[in-house]
Order: sequence, then C-alpha cells, then structure tokens
Amino acid sequence: LSIEELMSQVSTLSLYIRTLYELGKDDELEQLRLRLEAILGWQSRAELLYPLALSLLTRNTPQVREAKKLFEIALSQTLEPDLGARNKMGLATCLDILTGDYHSYEATIRSIDQKKIEPYLCDLVSVWKGKILRDSGRLEEAERFLGSLIAKVQPCFNWHAYLSAKIILGGVYLRQEKYDRLLSVIKEVRAYCDRYPLRTIRRQMDHLADQIKGQEKRPQLFWKKSGKMKVLRYQDQVLSLSGDQPWQKLLI
Repeated sequence: LSIEELMSQVSTLSLYIRTLYELGKDDELEQLRLRLEAILGWQSRAELLYPLALSLLTRNTPQVREAKKLFEIALSQTLEPDLGARNKMGLATCLDILTGDYHSYEATIRSIDQKKIEPYLCDLVSVWKGKILRDSGRLEEAERFLGSLIAKVQPCFNWHAYLSAKIILGGVYLRQEKYDRLLSVIKEVRAYCDRYPLRTIRRQMDHLADQIKGQEKRPQLFWKKSGKMKVLRYQDQVLSLSGDQPWQKLLI
C-alpha cells in the first residue's frame, strides 16, 4: 500500500494492530511494523505514527522508548481531538511502563478535553484518571469515581475501559483491605480472561497479583496494652514489656 492508501485506512490498521497485540501475535506485529517503517521512510505523518507506535508497545524497554518518541512526534503536530487523545494515552502508557510514577503522565492525561472526543475514548481517559486517584493515595475518591464509571460502561461496548476500571478498583480494595470485594473483582475478571485471553487485561491482572503478593509479604506489627504490661506481637513472636528496664522504657 502507498502512504495515501494507508492514510485512508488508519482506523482499520490501528484496530488490526491492536488485535495482534491483544492476542500476543508478536511475530506478525513485528513484520507489520517493519513494513510500516519501510512505507513511511523519513516522513512523519501523525495519522500513521500512532499505529506504528502502537505496534511497539510489547513492554520491551527499547521498543517502549521508541514508541514514546513516536507518540511525542505525533503530538507535536496538529491533531484532531480523537487522534490526539489516543496519542496522549499511548504516551502515558509508555511513561507508566518506564517510570511507574503517575506524576510523569498526570498532566498529559488531564490535558485531554473529554468533551471533544468520542464516548469510547472518553471512558478510557476516565480509567486513567481513576488510576491517578488510586496511585496518589486518594482511595475513597478513587473508589467512588471508578464505581460510577463501571456503573455506566457496558463491557460489550468497551471491554477495555470496563475491565481496566475493575482491576484498578481491585487495587483500591487491596489498599483498603476490603478483601471480600477484591476477591469478587478477581473472580469476574478472571472469568473473562478465561474466555478471552487478552494481553492488556492479563498484564493488569498480573500486576494486581504482584501487589497482592507484596501485601502478603508485609508482616503486621501488633501493639497491645494489658494492665501494666505492654505486649508487642510480630508474626509468631511475642515480646512482653513491663517498663522495668531502661531499654524497655525506650520502647514503651
């Protein structure tokens, strides 16, 4: 295909790349990426930079850095709102992978005007905002925000937004120690993953699983006063302090 022919099929091309990505068809994705690069050559058409950058998001660090550059080049050009939003979320994904710090992409996400983009993209932007609320420690606000989003998003229309919001909400429940609600989220998302093994959701679930393991590794310290004694319990070890000794007074 020529550049002009590709330009007329950008939406279809992006959808095809996304499908290959979600199904884990990395070899086919690589072949398509090389063909795209050969067609584009030295030209930087914003409409085609997005699908090209998308084809690089396989979490291989050098490729993610390259994708980040392409999203930034595309955003330096004048874009219509939907394509601009897609590139900004793509850039946020790169920054999240490379830094793991919501501060690195918060301004990028908040710069998207949700009133000017299609509903499908608007829901995805809201998911990012829910993630920022969670990662910034505003857990109650994140719980309300994500709960409202999940209530209005139909998984049959936007599975990406619905399941991503569910998993992020699961992370909120984990931090709040609402384990019954967390288990409910895991069961629902796992059931979906068993039917549709999509890479985006599997990776988010793996990340949530890592958070749960990290939570399990943190032993709890219990401090209890019993009469004149003070008891410190750490896992299966117990230390009783009466305060008679100088070193005990330091702890009490």
